[in-house]
Amino acid sequence: MKILYIGRYNQSEELTGPEKVAKRIFHESSIENEAVFIEYFFDGSQYGILQKLFGYDSIKSAEELKIYRLGLLRILPFIIKFSPQIIHIITFERFSVLAYLYKLFSKVKLIYNVHGVAVYENEKFKNISSSLQKKDAVCEKIFMKRSDKLLFLSEYQLSIARKLYHIHDSNIEFINNGIDEGFCSKNKNAEKNKTPTLVFIGDSERKDKDFKFLYSSLDKIEHNCTLYIIGDFNTGIYKNEVGNVSIIPVKKMNKGFLVNFLSDKDIFISSSYYDTFSIAAAECMALGLVPIVTNNTGISKLIEEGTNGFIVNHGDENELVNKINLLLENDNLRSEVAKRATEIYKQLNWKNIFSSYTKIYKAMI
Repeated sequence: MKILYIGRYNQSEELTGPEKVAKRIFHESSIENEAVFIEYFFDGSQYGILQKLFGYDSIKSAEELKIYRLGLLRILPFIIKFSPQIIHIITFERFSVLAYLYKLFSKVKLIYNVHGVAVYENEKFKNISSSLQKKDAVCEKIFMKRSDKLLFLSEYQLSIARKLYHIHDSNIEFINNGIDEGFCSKNKNAEKNKTPTLVFIGDSERKDKDFKFLYSSLDKIEHNCTLYIIGDFNTGIYKNEVGNVSIIPVKKMNKGFLVNFLSDKDIFISSSYYDTFSIAAAECMALGLVPIVTNNTGISKLIEEGTNGFIVNHGDENELVNKINLLLENDNLRSEVAKRATEIYKQLNWKNIFSSYTKIYKAMI
């Protein structure tokens, strides 16, 4: 198959969730297909107007993948020359609307990964200008209306999108995000008599991550434990000691350091108001951390209560505290659930995830 991927290709390994999906899926696809990735000259401080309009760079990679950075006036001619069977818009980028112009005079099939609902997120969580909000709204409407397939991460995410857009059932597919091989559990042995550890991944002031929900529950925890916050932590608002809980902020780290850091931790907590999937939760599960996630966290669809993790209703402090206390006071339960949580890797390794994409591709051509 000839597949053109459009989005943001991050050459580093400090990746957002959508960037990780884009990079991993493109790499897997390049093994089996004639695959090309194009992105734009995003950084206005680095690239001038001429590059943004006419620029053309071939991005080198160790795997010799076909990755190009193009100016706006180069994109449509490039697509015409490549003549793909499928165009896969794999991260939300406004320049991707040019692919829909190509669709007007070709038989190409267009797929859009709905990592998030931009209009909803801009209104609820982000501080961006009204002009950018309007541009996002126009582009997202085109993506939702004109794509042949929309790839959603959860029913919860779809329910939000349907409040804003008319979406045909025939255009919907559900797909999971994946887990890097480095997070596959090495069958860690829990150190006896150590203080149990909790992990929260995200900046304390991100409204979607809702650290405040977790923080307001901490004084009800009945056992000594340590809570690690991986991300920016606002010490002007939050204390480092709350009841029996010691809070230790940790800077964000690359994959290798993160795997080592998490390998001896016990419980992962997502207190999110809104998280379309949570690759962080999946990675922690694969490493043997017991997940406690809100019903607004997309990965909750893969968690069986009390078997491989726990689900709480967002905002229910008593429910969250009860689940944390249960795990802190019961080492055997924690160990059993942790072991079953690691099974998630068999389901969500990238080769398995890409096989789901391949089925969608093949069904479309």
